[in-house]
Amino acid sequence: GISGGGNVCNGETFTLNATGCSGTYHWSNGANGVSSISVGAGSYSVTCEQGGCTGGSSASVTVTANCGGGGSCVVNRVRFKFRNVGDCCMDRLVGAKIQGSNDENNWTDLHVFSANGTGDWQEQTFTNAIYAHVRFVASASGSGELFELEFYNGSTRLTGTAFGTSGVDGGTGYGSAFDGNLSSWWHGVFPGPNNFAGLHLSGCGSGGRWSADAVMTEENTPGGLRLVPNPASEYVELRLGAGERLRRAECLDVQGRVVVETEQSRLYIGRLPGGTYLIRAETTAGRIYSRVLVKP
Repeated sequence: GISGGGNVCNGETFTLNATGCSGTYHWSNGANGVSSISVGAGSYSVTCEQGGCTGGSSASVTVTANCGGGGSCVVNRVRFKFRNVGDCCMDRLVGAKIQGSNDENNWTDLHVFSANGTGDWQEQTFTNAIYAHVRFVASASGSGELFELEFYNGSTRLTGTAFGTSGVDGGTGYGSAFDGNLSSWWHGVFPGPNNFAGLHLSGCGSGGRWSADAVMTEENTPGGLRLVPNPASEYVELRLGAGERLRRAECLDVQGRVVVETEQSRLYIGRLPGGTYLIRAETTAGRIYSRVLVKP
């Protein structure tokens, strides 16, 4: 049988692994004599030749060309309109958060607002983050109070399915924050961080998935992150800039799923299928990223 398959984007490859044959593998793309192949988009099968006999083909595995449909997206900017100019209560923005998640259960703070709202369009940038779900969470005194909310990777606006909590005061709940209508707003029933509005991301824009995004190289992340060795087969050492300390590190596959995590400087990747993975490190200097190529 074949293990592997998934999504590739902009020239990526995906590693397929065949098992169960003690003879010679023959792949449908012409590769022979190897149990693992790196491929682009397409459908693949394999046969086993043993003792002069060739068995039937395995079930096909499909690798899909996909640059952002239902996957994790790079998020580094939010644009929003909080209340109206001249309104009261602009301080309610203080303590509100932008959060990201890959499972909708565990949420990571991407930004915590520390300044009052202005009543006009505002925007906030933050360190590159890779998530499948992003949301705005109200402060302890706030009730959402957003007319519009937009998430971006640089200048590319991200799209997806809206989710969140209900509302009152002339709005239709969280949907009012994503309807493009500045005459309606999302205002929660009661104040507090139980109020949230966000997107299940499905449109990352061109090159928006982590595995094809140029900003994720170690050369332009604060402090830098070196991975040694790279490529690697058993483990990789996380080497940080001077004075930085590691708090947590995660290894993500091309679907944005955390497959290995550690609080140590050595990350064991020996059980992972071959391919390219993202390393996300939380350090005393912030969140930084790099990539590692895992050898089959």
